[in-house]
Amino acid sequence: MFSGVINRQVILSCHPVIVASQRGVAAGFDSLEAARHFLAGRGFRAGFIYRHNGRDWDKIAEEPPPEPRPGSE
Repeated sequence: MFSGVINRQVILSCHPVIVASQRGVAAGFDSLEAARHFLAGRGFRAGFIYRHNGRDWDKIAEEPPPEPRPGSE
């Protein structure tokens, strides 16, 4: 079981990686890749990925999708 604090709320999960939004935890995953796939597949831009570091949840910095260049389409 993994526990820690995100935005002053205690979060418990049986998975080391979670996707959370302002409404709470959306889903838990065993890997970062699975969490990224979840966000990409749902177009869920309001969510953030957190990974447990053994003591607390660390927010994973995600690169924003690249902007299309003019004339590249």
